[in-house]
Amino acid sequence: MRSNIDHRRLARLRRGQGEIANHVIDEFAAGRLSRRDFIRRASVVGISVPLVGSILEACSSSSSPSGSGTATAGASSTATGAPGAVIRVGITTPAATLNPVLVADQGGLDMLAQTGDADPQAGARDELVGQLRR
Repeated sequence: MRSNIDHRRLARLRRGQGEIANHVIDEFAAGRLSRRDFIRRASVVGISVPLVGSILEACSSSSSPSGSGTATAGASSTATGAPGAVIRVGITTPAATLNPVLVADQGGLDMLAQTGDADPQAGARDELVGQLRR
């Protein structure tokens, strides 16, 4: 069992989750899943990234699941990567050619979200046109 768990907060975070998602949360809170395995399984069962972060914080996940490592008071829980490291991410592949007006699949929406704001009210279109005219 992990120490320093905010059980009240964890109970609030568990509300609205399905049986499988709550099982993954319980396994992590009990120390039977490492942080990495929890994040992997949580993403598979559909727990959102902000909720995963809140669960990690509620469980004070800076200590290892086996209890062999302990967090020191005031220690930072953020990790730093090596200079020049590669970050690999993945998204769903768009089903067809990207057309911001006709996009009808999650892969296309994900790709558009990465390339910029498609909301004309945000001024992105006008800014892009201005850059092309220069």
